[in-house]
Parts: sequence; structure tokens; C-alpha cells
Amino acid sequence: MAVKEAAQRCPQGVYVADDPPRYAQAFEVVLDVLERFSPVVEDAGVGLAFADAAGLAPLYGPDAALGARVRRDVEAATGQTSQVGLAAGRLAAEVAARGAGDSGVAVVSGEDRAYLAGQPVDRLPLDERTLRHLRMLGIVTIGAFAELPVNAVRTRYGVEGARARRLAGGEDPQPLKGRTQPIVLDEEIEFEWEEHNVDRLIFALQALAQRLATRLANRGLMAQQVGSRIERADGTVQRFTLALPEPSGNAAALRDAARWRLEAWAGDVRRDLCITPGWLPGRPSPQPSPTGSGSKSDRALADERRYAKVSQGEAAVQEIPLHRPGVTRIGLNVEQLVPGAGTQRSLLGNRSERVARANHAISRLRAQLGDDAVFRMELCPEAWTLEAASRRVDAYVAGGAQRDEPPLSPAWLAGLAGARGLTRLFTPPRRVRISKIDGASRMTLDGTTRKVVARYGPQRARTGWWAEPVDRDYLHVRLDDGRGLVLYRDRAKPGWFAQGALD
Repeated sequence: MAVKEAAQRCPQGVYVADDPPRYAQAFEVVLDVLERFSPVVEDAGVGLAFADAAGLAPLYGPDAALGARVRRDVEAATGQTSQVGLAAGRLAAEVAARGAGDSGVAVVSGEDRAYLAGQPVDRLPLDERTLRHLRMLGIVTIGAFAELPVNAVRTRYGVEGARARRLAGGEDPQPLKGRTQPIVLDEEIEFEWEEHNVDRLIFALQALAQRLATRLANRGLMAQQVGSRIERADGTVQRFTLALPEPSGNAAALRDAARWRLEAWAGDVRRDLCITPGWLPGRPSPQPSPTGSGSKSDRALADERRYAKVSQGEAAVQEIPLHRPGVTRIGLNVEQLVPGAGTQRSLLGNRSERVARANHAISRLRAQLGDDAVFRMELCPEAWTLEAASRRVDAYVAGGAQRDEPPLSPAWLAGLAGARGLTRLFTPPRRVRISKIDGASRMTLDGTTRKVVARYGPQRARTGWWAEPVDRDYLHVRLDDGRGLVLYRDRAKPGWFAQGALD
């Protein structure tokens, strides 16, 4: 049922927006539970999964006991009930699970073909048009569909129909496709004390990065993302990730990515303390009082004095406040691993060094402000409207990218921009048609189609209430016959018009 129809039938209902990524993330918990029982688990979409249960009887008992155990563990992990079907093939297992009833577990003891024969034909993976055609022919059960000749089904319903015919006959030729688990390399250090010094934490990150770099080199891999994990004495855990500008197995690159996140986090902790300190500059400094009700510890008072001095302009102390929970464990991991490859040094110029410096600065900004806070805008030379003249792209600069040569000379651009002005004005403006052939823009004017070899713009022209209202995008183009034209498009009306010529 469509949401619009549901709203008409139930106006007082509360409708929640669809969130597929969130559903997929929640379903990962179910897949993790299934992997405790079987080494091969296939994700068939949110809400449906298949697992290879062959040979599990010695561990979990009969099929019914295995199904009950899986159902119980899924409910314990997610808080949601599930239905489990066990059969020789996927189709029979799915049909059994959907019809499991109150028990939640159904076992197909005989052959799949005999079990499926009495099931409705709409249980087959066929589109609605095919199912409607089958019902018109009087084929309403899977068993009746299984009696049809294979060649006739293939001819009439194509490859999908032939596959459904094999499933209806109890065949399941495709093996289970187990989900691939990404390789994640992880290292950690546990402290015997509460660590507050940021420099010592960075030193620990250096050791972890060196270990990971060695493991990556031994496997011939490089990492595209670095993650860090900080556990504090009060049990709280902070997790950070940072995408690298390019795959790397260098220990310094791994360390710096985690270090910037760590420094940003430690700075946030210090700023939180400076927001509401017990003593601010300009107020009398409190003296340590005897321990008792309402008194502060000497350590807390020392922290307040230290960070009040920082707010007055003195050098920042690279420490987590002493009365705050310190770090007891720090971890570093690398994800999104790809095969390692050598780097090609540039023979001309130092572009690779400039790109590396730019990406280094971008990474540091992302660590401080967040990945989504830093991005680049890229000009779109093929745009015909101002809204499409640029697009947001990833902030990192590709090392192999080369700057394209401008299609126009600066002098000709100046002419198009209006330095010479129009030499011929079309009265009235002439309608033009813009099209693309083989990826190249073409313009048709007065029945003649020419290729657009260069353009300048678009530029927006807008006037207010004091003049005749104008809201247009202007574009200067050069055709392959050497002519230059000034085009415009009224934003409130469709179509392009030629305003005049630049001869």
C-alpha cells in the first residue's frame, strides 16, 4: 500500500520515513548470529538470510532443535522474534519459514518438490505480470508450474522463468554466496595507569602505527581508512575514523591520521572544562580547603588554575584534566584494505609533492572539523545553467589528475565577456535548439546545426521591481565555423534564444 493511500485511510497515523541504511545496519546483527552456527551465510536482503546447515546435527541436535536455538539467539541479540525454516533448498526453506506459524520453526522433512507442489504459485520469484498471466492460464500452484515443459517456459518467460521452473522442481543449482567480511587489522595498548598526557598517547599511537605498517607490508596491502579507539577509566569509549587521501601503508601517515583525531578530542575535553570553571580570570583565586562536604580536591583546583591561564593566552598544556577519567586503553585499526602498489614519481615538476601537501592539510582539517565540513567545488564545463555550473566533490586531490588546458584564449574570453560587446543584435531574439551528439554540444540556429567548440558562463542577470523584470542565464558560445553568439534562457520559460552575434 502506498503511503498516500495509507494516510487517506488513517489520517491520525504516524508515518516514519524510510531509512534503508539503518535497516541494513540493524540486520547485520542477525547475520552475525547466524555466523555463530554456520560458516556460510548469505544475505538475501533486509529481513531474509540463508545459512548452510549441513553437518550441524552433531553440534545442535535435530533440525527442529537447531531452528529453535537460532530463533532464541536472534531474539536475545535483537529483541525481535524471527521465523526459521529448514529444507534442502532456499525456496522451500523460505516458504517454510514464512508459514512457520506460532512456533516460529518449520522443518521440511521430505523432498522439496513434494512440499512445494501445493504452495501458491506467487511464492516463486516471478514478476507480477508473469504471475497474472499464469493465473489466467489456470496455473495457481507451484506443482502445476513445475509440470510445464522447460523449453516452453524459457521461450515464454525468459531466463527468470526458466530459473523459477527449476526451483519449482526442487532444484537449487546456485550455491550459497557467503557474505564477505572486510579485513580489519587491529592493534591496541593497555595502560597500567590512567594516562592524561597527550604526548605519551601519541607515542603509543606511533608504536601501534608501526606494528600495523609491518603487518600491511607482510600482506602486501595498503589502507584507505584509519580508525582509533580510546577507552577511559570510567568505561566510556571514543571511536574516530579518518579516510586517507590515497591508500597508504606508511607508519607516519597512519599515526598522523589518528593523532589529529586524538588532539581534536583532547582539545574538546579541555574546552569543556574552560566553559564553566570554578575560577575565572579576574576573580580571586580560591585556596585549597580542608576535605569535606562541598570542597574541591587540590587536583581539580590545580586544573582550573592551569586552564584559566590557557584562556589568558599562555601556552596550552597537552594534558587531559587530571580530575577527569584518564585513558586506560588505546587502539588503532586500518580498514578498506587494497593491494599495495608502487608509486610513480613525476619526472616533470613537483605536482606530486604539492598534492601531498594539500591532502595533508585537508586531512588535518577533516580531523578537526569532521569529514563533511571540508569539500571542494569543481567547475562543470558542459553546464548550460548556473545551477549546474559546479558540483561538490571529495576534498582530496587526486594525485594523477592533470589540469586541462583552457579551450579559449584569454583575449577571446574577454571578447565573449563583453569587452567588445555585441556587433549584431537579433531583433527579435532567435530561438535556438541545444542538443548533444556523440557527447559534443551542438546548436541549431535558423535550421543550421553547428558544433559548440567553446563557451563562457553561464552568468545570471536579474533586475528588481524598478525595471522590467529580468531573470535570465546568459551564455557566450563559439561555434566551429568561428562565429560567436550570446545566448540567454529565461528561468521562468523553457528554451534558449540567441540575443546577438560576436563577429
